[in-house]
Amino acid sequence: NNPDTWLEKYYQLKKEHSKQYNFDDASMLDDLGYEFLELNKTNQAIEVFLLLVSEFPNSAYSYKSLAEGYFLNKQYKLALTNYKKSLEVKPKNNRVIEMIKKIEQIENK
Repeated sequence: NNPDTWLEKYYQLKKEHSKQYNFDDASMLDDLGYEFLELNKTNQAIEVFLLLVSEFPNSAYSYKSLAEGYFLNKQYKLALTNYKKSLEVKPKNNRVIEMIKKIEQIENK
C-alpha cells in the first residue's frame, strides 16, 4: 500500500464522510497501527502512528505508539524522542519510563 494513497483516502473520507465515521476516536488509528505491527509491517505501522500523532497531538498514547513503532524498527533516537514527548503529555507512565531507560541502555553500549 502506498502511504500517499491511503493518506489521501483518509483525508477524503474525513472531509466527505465525517458523519459516517468517527474521526474523533484515536483508538481506530491506534488499533490499525498495532495490527500492522502484529503483521510485522513496521513501516506501515509507523506511517499510521505518524498520522495518529498529527491528528491527536495532545494524546500521550499517540506518541507512545509511534515510539513503539520506531523502537521495533531499531530507530532508537526517534523512539526516545517520542517516548519523552509522551511523558511530557502524561507524566508518571511507568511503561514509558521503563522504555526510556531501556533505550538509554541500548545507546550506551
